[in-house]
Amino acid sequence: MSESGARARIERVVVVAVGVAAAAYTVVWLALAQSQFELLAPGWGPLLYGLCSALPVLAGVLAFLARWIGGPAVLMRWARVLLVGYCCVYAFALLAWVPLMVVPTMPGEGAPWTWQISSIPTSAAAAILSARLAWAYYGGVVVATTLLRQLATPGLEWPVAVQDGLFLAMLAGILTLLIRVTVAAGAALDAAAAQVRDAAESEAATRSAAWHRARLDALVHDRVLSVLLAAGRAGPEAREQIRTAARAARDVLDPAAESAPVAGPEVVARLRSVVPDGVVVTVDSAETAGTAAATVPADVATALVEAAGEAMRNSVRHAGPAHREIAVSIDRGSVRITVADDGRGFDLAHVPPSRLGLRASIVDRMASLTGGRAEVDSRPGRGTVVTLTWRGNR
Repeated sequence: MSESGARARIERVVVVAVGVAAAAYTVVWLALAQSQFELLAPGWGPLLYGLCSALPVLAGVLAFLARWIGGPAVLMRWARVLLVGYCCVYAFALLAWVPLMVVPTMPGEGAPWTWQISSIPTSAAAAILSARLAWAYYGGVVVATTLLRQLATPGLEWPVAVQDGLFLAMLAGILTLLIRVTVAAGAALDAAAAQVRDAAESEAATRSAAWHRARLDALVHDRVLSVLLAAGRAGPEAREQIRTAARAARDVLDPAAESAPVAGPEVVARLRSVVPDGVVVTVDSAETAGTAAATVPADVATALVEAAGEAMRNSVRHAGPAHREIAVSIDRGSVRITVADDGRGFDLAHVPPSRLGLRASIVDRMASLTGGRAEVDSRPGRGTVVTLTWRGNR
């Protein structure tokens, strides 16, 4: 059992409470216990009372250290061992009382001191044992205490012994029920928390797989296909340029690529390196200081630059003669990149799903980022504006 879950915390609190109750009962009933020591075989009275007093108190101290002082988990394991020993010692005291008696009967109508503390071991059992064992122990204690009450005082009328047994059953039963319900609620909270963690891990794994699929589709489209097309069309004089592009594509596809956060100016520099000559990349003057101080996660920077580069390549391919510009705004925890042209534009409703350039390289790529989004605003004859935004956790 985890020592950090709700059930474990509830158990520690109950064990501390049992220890405090045992310490109080030890003081309150010490005089009664001492007067009954001589009724049992020599040495047995002090031994049984001492163990029934010390074991739960020591367990409570260990649970206190584990709960409030932040001690190691082994302390709580030893506390459970002590309480199991306590429950066993108390059960032995109930069963061995009459055989250990050196007198024929208890004086007057007095009850053994075991009757006075019977709700403490049943509470301990409710905290550390399973539900079935806890209720079985509770029932055994009630029956054994009622029989002991009668057998230790043969002259006592049975209705009195039964009445005392019913009182014990009510008091110990309420405590056992409350503790078991509380422990069960803690276990239910732990189970619900585990389900939430599993669901979050599953969602994270799904999102990660989707991100990698979208990234791979986009990279194949942006890098690999571009290199292959260039290799097929270019002459011998462009071989070195093609080799450089091929090495760049290989480096991007390398899973061991650098993953350190990227500074704002580096994001802008990367963006300028992927757009055609003549396209101006401007940084919002109001955000210049923020851009210099901000950093962007590596995967976010890569996705933004690649999506913006693809948006600009789409503009060059399809918008015709037009004025093109890119505006960048980077602040702590957010990035906004706008790729705009005043070209021929297009109707979004008529873009086929097979168009990887728009779907995979831009929209899906940004959607795969937590906090990422791509918006495409275009109409025939009115140009196109692609807005890429990312907001991290602030």
